[in-house]
Amino acid sequence: MSSTIYNVGVWDKDRDYKPHDIVRVHNYTSMPNGSFYYAKKHIANCPTCVPEHAANNWWSGYAQDQLNWWYPHFTWVASYDSSVDLQPRVRVVKYGNKVVEQRLKDGLNSDLISLSLKFDKRGIDEATAISHFLHKRGGAEPFIFNAPAPFNLPPPPSIGDNDLSGRKDRRLFLCKNWTCTYNFQNNYTISATFSEIANYYNKGAKL
Repeated sequence: MSSTIYNVGVWDKDRDYKPHDIVRVHNYTSMPNGSFYYAKKHIANCPTCVPEHAANNWWSGYAQDQLNWWYPHFTWVASYDSSVDLQPRVRVVKYGNKVVEQRLKDGLNSDLISLSLKFDKRGIDEATAISHFLHKRGGAEPFIFNAPAPFNLPPPPSIGDNDLSGRKDRRLFLCKNWTCTYNFQNNYTISATFSEIANYYNKGAKL
């Protein structure tokens, strides 16, 4: 539908959409600039396939964390040549003329992960959708991302009457830098660094 990340049309119930098409839905109360959604599959002649935050078979864009707060949800699957960087923060205390030292974890979230992800050989529609998602976050807005195994976390424990056992990994990440490489016609590679940030779910979590 759109081959640019800067001009996204408003959802039209009378239009057909193909995978990775981007639409904007106005919500003047909570999001005056509109919410953005990404088509999961071909949508034809379906005026009831309304883009919305709630999970559905047609659109992605948002998901709830363990406290039921809505966040943008990055759903594209990275290529196999991605990597995970782990650099736990450690506090070192030295004793006795620095002969003996003690190493301690530095804080509750000392083992946050950083993901170097590649989305290789993607068509223009998928590359546009990924680039648009990251552009709208602007390097400052966190988003939900399901980390790949074996670095995915189990579902969180239930909180009160809220059963969260069916939820996937709901950690939050920031993407402050990414590149989009034009390989050849209709073939792009996006490289991005997703840095985990501390939130309620990973507070005190152990990988």
